Amino acid sequence: MIFTAMPIAIAAALGLYWLLAWARPNVSGPSLRAFIAGSAIAALLICSVPTGRMLWLDLKIHRRLNDMERRIAAGELVRARELRL
Repeated sequence: MIFTAMPIAIAAALGLYWLLAWARPNVSGPSLRAFIAGSAIAALLICSVPTGRMLWLDLKIHRRLNDMERRIAAGELVRARELRL
């Protein structure tokens, strides 16, 4: 995900940096902080969706494993293929 998100985030930050420089031509140039903040925000937004999906999948697997553990403790037969999503 890093190899995909970081180039996109850097490109978005460069776009924002250029937009700031274009919108304010009388200023000597936008600061480096604006570039860094823009790339950090873009990377956070790009990574938030896949990370949320991964956490949701992890929660579903955790629930199924806990259910299987409870059934094993009760002496029921549990098959590994029941874990498939």
